[in-house]
Amino acid sequence: VNLIPSLTDYRKKLKFANIYRDLKMIEQAMSDHLDQEKLAKQLIDLDQRARELKVSDFHTKDIYELRMHIEAVKQRLAVRLV
Repeated sequence: VNLIPSLTDYRKKLKFANIYRDLKMIEQAMSDHLDQEKLAKQLIDLDQRARELKVSDFHTKDIYELRMHIEAVKQRLAVRLV
């Protein structure tokens, strides 16, 4: 019985970790000066993935923090595009 909540929590953490991993790869690509327009599109897709995450109210704060981190990277990329 205790295993089910643990597995559910693990799956949620894994979803967050996957998005953060992709965000980190985008940041690395920014520093490598790869195609900035492509990276902007990837960030939009990443933000959409974050918006579509289904989590309990308990994890709402985590969603907002994740989206703030994505937005911070978007802003840094926007400065580079100007």
